[in-house]
Amino acid sequence: MGRGGQILLGFYTWRAFSTHAAAWAQTNPITYRAYKAVFISRESSVLNLCHLAYDFAASGGFRAKMTVAFTTMSLALVLAFPTLAGAMTGYRPNLQAFITSVDGDYIPYSSFFPVMYIVHDAARVNLTLDYPVPWWDKNFGEPSHLQ
Repeated sequence: MGRGGQILLGFYTWRAFSTHAAAWAQTNPITYRAYKAVFISRESSVLNLCHLAYDFAASGGFRAKMTVAFTTMSLALVLAFPTLAGAMTGYRPNLQAFITSVDGDYIPYSSFFPVMYIVHDAARVNLTLDYPVPWWDKNFGEPSHLQ
């Protein structure tokens, strides 16, 4: 929800601001840079937004400065939206891999290791009955059969 909402908010903020800039350009002179940002480049980029904000603020007028202030606040909302949405829903990303056991418990993936073979009668040498021989040594990180 966070990234998708951020994309939607960013798209609609840019569309609203560029529509306002196009209407403003019909009655006021604009720079070539602002014209390019609104009419030629139809994508929302930070560079285009900075150019438009600077041109609006430099042109003076209370209305132009309020437009820049609104756009800046909208941009802050768009950037903060994933954090706000996560805080409202209690969502906490879990970036660890787990495997569900037969009992329904979650076991961290990092506790598993590849097994080269299993010694079924390892109890004769004071090991567990079915002793797994790991593919690599956990302490050294290299294959155990190469040592």
